Amino acid sequence: MNKTEHILPLIHIYSIRTKIVLIALFIVLIPLVVVSYLYTSTIQQLVLDNSLKQLAFETKNLNVQNKILFDELAGDTIFLSRTPPITGIIRAINNSGFDHVDDTTLETWKHRLHNIFVSLIKQRSHYTQIRYIGLNDYGRELVRVDRDITGKTKITLEKNLQSKEKEPYFLKIFNAPIDRATFSKITPNIEHGNIEDSELYMIRSFIPIYTNNDKLFGMIIINANYQKMLEKIISPITKERDVYIINNEGTLYQYDRTSKRPAIFSTNQESDFVNFLRDFTKTKNTGSILQKSISGTDYAFHIHKFFFDEHNKDRYISFIISEKISELIKDTKHITAYSYQLTIALFSISILTAYFASNAFNAPLRNIVSEINAYRKNKPVLELPVRRNDEIGEVARSFQNLADELELTMASESQARANLQAILDNTVDGLITITSDGIITSYNKACEQIFEYSPDEVIGKNIKTLMPEPYHTAHDAYLKNYCKTKQKNIIGTGREVEGKRKDGSVFPLDLSVSEVNVNNQILYSGIVRDISQRKKAEQEIMRSNEELERFAYVASHDLQEPLRMITNFTALLEKKYSAQ
Repeated sequence: MNKTEHILPLIHIYSIRTKIVLIALFIVLIPLVVVSYLYTSTIQQLVLDNSLKQLAFETKNLNVQNKILFDELAGDTIFLSRTPPITGIIRAINNSGFDHVDDTTLETWKHRLHNIFVSLIKQRSHYTQIRYIGLNDYGRELVRVDRDITGKTKITLEKNLQSKEKEPYFLKIFNAPIDRATFSKITPNIEHGNIEDSELYMIRSFIPIYTNNDKLFGMIIINANYQKMLEKIISPITKERDVYIINNEGTLYQYDRTSKRPAIFSTNQESDFVNFLRDFTKTKNTGSILQKSISGTDYAFHIHKFFFDEHNKDRYISFIISEKISELIKDTKHITAYSYQLTIALFSISILTAYFASNAFNAPLRNIVSEINAYRKNKPVLELPVRRNDEIGEVARSFQNLADELELTMASESQARANLQAILDNTVDGLITITSDGIITSYNKACEQIFEYSPDEVIGKNIKTLMPEPYHTAHDAYLKNYCKTKQKNIIGTGREVEGKRKDGSVFPLDLSVSEVNVNNQILYSGIVRDISQRKKAEQEIMRSNEELERFAYVASHDLQEPLRMITNFTALLEKKYSAQ
């Protein structure tokens, strides 16, 4: 038996109402689930796409804000390089401390430049140091203004000025372009040859200063606290994002959004996640977006690269904003919940509607069933909704036609049975029908006259009730033996047997038995005839025959003597007359 054959019997055990409800359940539930799933998936995808666009916008905005700060830093550097004190100091140094062009001493020019540096550094909160450095005296600082840890500006005294010839940025001044600012690597701040603060990273912008005869004189350099710059960029727009800043050398800055402080950066973190970020920076171009699962969590990443020099693509800073996918689509949770609630509500309404509709649909059917059951219990008239124009009306008309035909058939069958019963009741011979167990199922009027039992007294009882011994005891065994061996002794033939009347008297019977198969049920039909009168007649005939035989014997004995005398007299006559 295959799976379908197992399922079909289960289908048939449910009522039509249940089937309608189940069908409605599947018809409504499946589309609702599919539509709800597609709806929530579409909404989630739309929200995700919009969130990714927002992610891209924020990353791009970071890059734009960073470029603004770098352009500002470069512009300030160029601006300072073109202020009058720069060339005035060159002229004063080359003329023993006095500028004959402007009749100004070296100290005056330095003082003026100090004021310019102080004014600029006060305007730029992320600037920490501005210097004018010459090539002579091992790259000694000529003018320097600093911002201390409290935010106050101070002018460095002449005795505290340092030589910077060993600094990497100083060595690059010889090859630096004269028309634009050059940016150094992002490194910790170094004072007197030592790292002042390992957590304080600086970006330096510098530009070379040449004399009127195109001889390299020195440089203008501005130190900017890069972490402060990043705070300016990130804090206003990405407090709810994970922001990573990686330069081309692999130095990492991570914005910690869980801290109560505006921005905290931890550098050079080593982990699988950070290694992925570094690989992502190296392999992806600016504007790239990626969705990736890391340690079982789905993330979205967007990268934007800022190039220090458009002529050199090897130096860049990458801005990466990452966010968990679940966070990006968290606003869809209430939509998803609402969708599920709506699905459940529509599903419940559909089930209730199907239930009441099935009840309304089944009501006429239940009435039809009720009418049919009442009709079976002898209700005279079958009242069905035959005038309906729907399928129920067709069913009702079919039942009505079937009932009419059944009544005709039953009437014909009743008439046939009456005719048959009349024939059987008026048959001279008795007719008895028994089952294979010997139980009497029919018994006609001739049998009543023969056995003196009424039908109610014998129908349902064993046939051996009508048998004297030894038939009474042996009959059950005979039936069992025949059912087992099918060996016929009396079935299909006739014989004389003895029957027993209600009063116990035994009388002779002619019996013929036939085997009948009715609807796969074996029945035995017996025709019996009381031959008591025939037996008496036979006995009378036998007695008459015996008397005739005795009479013939006496007659023959009494006639023998005269015959002998006649025979002898005849012989004498023949002898007498033969001689003549």
